[in-house]
Amino acid sequence: MQVFGGYILIGVQDDGSLSGAIDQTEARLFDEASLTSQLQKYLPVTHLACRLVERDGHKVAIIWIGANPSGCAFFHARGAYGDGAKQTTVFVAGDIYWRDGTKSAPMSQQGFEEVIARRVALEKETWMAEQSEVRRRERIELEEGVGTRQLVEGSLGAVDLSLSSTDLAQAALEFVRRDDKVALRHLTIDGLGRAKGAIAANDLEALTDLLDKLTCLAATFLAYDINDRFRDIVALLVEIYGAAFQEDDPSTYGYATSISEDRLPPRAWLGIAERVLALGGLAVRRESWPLASELAVQLPRILKRDGYEVTWLRHAVTMASRAGHLEIEDEAGRTQALSLVALARSTAERLGCLRPDLPDLTDSAREDLLSSIAQFDVLWNVRAISAFGRPEGRAFYPNFARLYQSRVQPIVERLLDDHDMRASLFPGSDAELAAALNEIGHVAQNEGWRFDGFTGWAQDPIEQFIERNLSPS
Repeated sequence: MQVFGGYILIGVQDDGSLSGAIDQTEARLFDEASLTSQLQKYLPVTHLACRLVERDGHKVAIIWIGANPSGCAFFHARGAYGDGAKQTTVFVAGDIYWRDGTKSAPMSQQGFEEVIARRVALEKETWMAEQSEVRRRERIELEEGVGTRQLVEGSLGAVDLSLSSTDLAQAALEFVRRDDKVALRHLTIDGLGRAKGAIAANDLEALTDLLDKLTCLAATFLAYDINDRFRDIVALLVEIYGAAFQEDDPSTYGYATSISEDRLPPRAWLGIAERVLALGGLAVRRESWPLASELAVQLPRILKRDGYEVTWLRHAVTMASRAGHLEIEDEAGRTQALSLVALARSTAERLGCLRPDLPDLTDSAREDLLSSIAQFDVLWNVRAISAFGRPEGRAFYPNFARLYQSRVQPIVERLLDDHDMRASLFPGSDAELAAALNEIGHVAQNEGWRFDGFTGWAQDPIEQFIERNLSPS
């Protein structure tokens, strides 16, 4: 039946009359899951459905079997019946049966040819459908490309941050191809002006939309190895981060133990941090270590003048926590803690531009996305300590601590052995790196126990590195 598919009716005579043979049979015997389980002892069952109906006072079981995509089904176990020592074998592993007229029979040459013909027809149909979809996408891309070229060839203000993220990224790439630095600079000027306007109007929705578009621009430049333009967008995000202070003194927030959740600045800082962490995940997957290093230790001028903060990511986590933005109340009224890593993954899942290498959000892709973001998180901790010069809490915070160390273990082990990566992220001595990893591990372990997460560098390479290089002091 798996050669061409079809129906089996149980409770019906050959002449079509109702037999009543299963009138007393329990319905559960024809449960689809039960049937499939029984059949899979002998056959690779691909598609099966069953329904028990009543007709003129009698029961009829209708079983539908779908055609096997491979064209036929091989028995993978011996089928026999009988009592005691006397067994009658009906089929053995490796046999193929098909429907030859009105009977089931071993596969013949004719049947084999029919199976091949059907497979070829199905493959041809699939190929034609795929080619049709490719042509359709090409037409759409061509139409979009024509529209983008028309925009690019227009006046200076024709391309701005009012465009969709997709159109904006395509136009920016076209500007890069044409080496139009004026048009690219116009985008950053337009972006800063719009951001300041949204901040002044306390318009979080407009600011969020703008941050999404700028993040997609940065991700596009990162994906195409256009590093200078990537740095331009990061610099713009730093300016927006600083602009969120407006006229406030940094110490106003620095000395506060709590901040009203209605204040825009902490929301803006958290929004930027989420996107920076997601960009960092992309940088990790692309192994762009210099750019990952630069993302880690940015700080707006206003915070540099204040002199206390080390990196914008540490500042954002602190301020968001004080404003209560890293907590959420569940349906039972219980407070649940949020992680910056989890927020960044949600942003990356929402914005396809942040995962050009993971376009389909399969379970495996989601795992890769989460791991890369967590790995960037541990790397920015390492880089922040390197920039600050000593492993103090004001420099770093392990958001990854809520996850098992298996998420971040591979990237730290690579940091120990990869010279180019090490030069970008921690150019200090082995003793200094051991001290940094030791402190990060302790803080992460203290945080992790509350969430059943990180339990320490309890695996050989990192633990041995720390023990071998950690100064007694």
